[in-house]
Amino acid sequence: KCPMCRETLQGAHCYCPDHYEFDTDHSICVDINECKYNEYCDQLCENHDGSYECNCEEGYSNNGTKGRCLANNRDTARIIFANYNNIQLYSLNGRNLVEPHLVNGSQIETLDFDIKNNSVCWVNFVKSTESNLKCVSLLDPSHTWQIHTHHKLTSVSHVARDWVGDNWYFADDVKETIFLCSGNGVHCVNIINIDIKRPKSLALDPTRG
Repeated sequence: KCPMCRETLQGAHCYCPDHYEFDTDHSICVDINECKYNEYCDQLCENHDGSYECNCEEGYSNNGTKGRCLANNRDTARIIFANYNNIQLYSLNGRNLVEPHLVNGSQIETLDFDIKNNSVCWVNFVKSTESNLKCVSLLDPSHTWQIHTHHKLTSVSHVARDWVGDNWYFADDVKETIFLCSGNGVHCVNIINIDIKRPKSLALDPTRG
């Protein structure tokens, strides 16, 4: 039985209405779950029978095109990267936003953005036996500060900021551990140090904490 039918040069052709597809037996039409595919909604997706609904995360809104979200804050998007001895701030079109660079450092191997304080923090290697966590304000690049952590950072390969829980996460590829420090660096604890080999980097989603 055809749910919908049209004549073609090859004869009758069965098909399903929009937002439906044949089941595995090719006998009935079932709803397509558009939310399984990234092409329909930028951010939030809710599936309905025969349709779907897109929404945006807090801080974003629809730009008039179904499924597309843009940030409410339309400040210029920026790329922040470390160039070993300095940190640079660029726009997406390749323009340097702070001449000649945002801040000087020493052997900058890893950094992360702190959305809560609108700052960039990095592990600053002073010498082989000494390192610290330094931060610079993006609102006022002349304002910098240090965070002294209870754990040494001399062999840290990556840092990730949890701005929701106010914690720092570090990957240490020499001691082969991932550890956490409180926002002020006073309290630190190893969270993964068994069966982990040379961790080089880590990614963190604070909104899921």
